[in-house]
Amino acid sequence: MSSALCKVLESHRITCSHKEPADLVFCTSKGTPLSPKNLYNRALAPAGDSLSLPRVSWHSFRHANATLMGEVGESIKTAQSILGHSDLETTLNTYMHAIPDSQRRAVERVAGVLFPDVPKSEDGPESKEVPSSSNSGS
Repeated sequence: MSSALCKVLESHRITCSHKEPADLVFCTSKGTPLSPKNLYNRALAPAGDSLSLPRVSWHSFRHANATLMGEVGESIKTAQSILGHSDLETTLNTYMHAIPDSQRRAVERVAGVLFPDVPKSEDGPESKEVPSSSNSGS
């Protein structure tokens, strides 16, 4: 977990009634583990609904995490280790996904290498107007 998240959880733990080192950070009022299904139904789904976001499963977070690790340039091997996969292909072919904006950036970067002298449109890559190559005055 990130150091920033660790600090947030440490701050949260100060407000908890269960403060022993072996106690859970998030638990029921009796100190027992939360049920993933109840946590989803009582907290995650309603939070998403209140923000008008689509419902996302816990498993989808694993896919998003793997995809974002690739997006920020981490190695597939690192993602494999964090996700606990024994097979690199599972991480790459099942959990990591292409992000459309990343694909667009990749295409633009390659175009910049192949065609460095082509002027870039002020409207960006979304512009559909193509300048005329004919001269109407001749």
